[in-house]
Amino acid sequence: MQKIPSPKIFQSFKRWKKIVTCVGGEEYTFEEGTDIFVKPAEDQITDPTEELAHRTWKAHILELRRDDSKPGQSPFMMVQWYYSPSDIKAMIKNKQCQEIYPYLGNTELLLSDHRDIVLVQCCIDDITITFFDENSLKARPIKKGHWYYRMTLITGKKTNIIKDIPSLSGCCGSIYNPDLDRQRYCPKCQAWYDEKCIGPAHATINEDDGLELLGEIPYIRGYDGSHESGNWQIVGTGNIKQKAKSVIRKGGKLSDLWSNDIGEEVIAHLISIPWDLYYCPICGDVEI
Repeated sequence: MQKIPSPKIFQSFKRWKKIVTCVGGEEYTFEEGTDIFVKPAEDQITDPTEELAHRTWKAHILELRRDDSKPGQSPFMMVQWYYSPSDIKAMIKNKQCQEIYPYLGNTELLLSDHRDIVLVQCCIDDITITFFDENSLKARPIKKGHWYYRMTLITGKKTNIIKDIPSLSGCCGSIYNPDLDRQRYCPKCQAWYDEKCIGPAHATINEDDGLELLGEIPYIRGYDGSHESGNWQIVGTGNIKQKAKSVIRKGGKLSDLWSNDIGEEVIAHLISIPWDLYYCPICGDVEI
């Protein structure tokens, strides 16, 4: 196997925006700005009991370079590593990491500033890792089982620091865990509240028209431990609710909502749910 070059030598190689090469007998296309699976060394697997997809490292490709002065040379890439929940859990001496770990979703990652040069042959496949912007009600839906990140990790010689920590829940002051929590958003006080902290429900939305119903559903997010089907639970219903309102204003129909992000199955699932309403615990008179 080729020797990993130093950063200085790596920078001297010709840079490519996209490279097509063979890995394990199969042809793959690697492109700068995309995410990939990287096979870890056996002695560097954090938790060998995890499923393969979780044991495999994930990285973001920053640069692709190859020494074209020598025939048959394999490309190298500069990558930026994502850290998994098991990586964060393993940092037992870091108090902040231990406090954040319980709130990480099963397929959640942290984008770090840790960079390395790796051989393309160590890459297994490309993947999609979506940024979850908790400050946006229109965040792009993330399908069940797909990878995402919302926090960043700054690595240091003495300690690691997690940045972009999500806002705390308006009631109990905890961080949102997409797998275990169910939260509702109040547009008036602009805060998310754990559903278990604001009950009981006082009414149910009564609307027979599917499109109108989607325009009236509350801003709600989280699997609540159930992991029911759909791709709205992690980021919430905001994206779908706003799109439904736009279709209504334009005089459109329900099928106008169907897209790569919002499929017919997801819409049918949302329409079938009896949407209960709660009063905001702070505003008092606002239904959420």
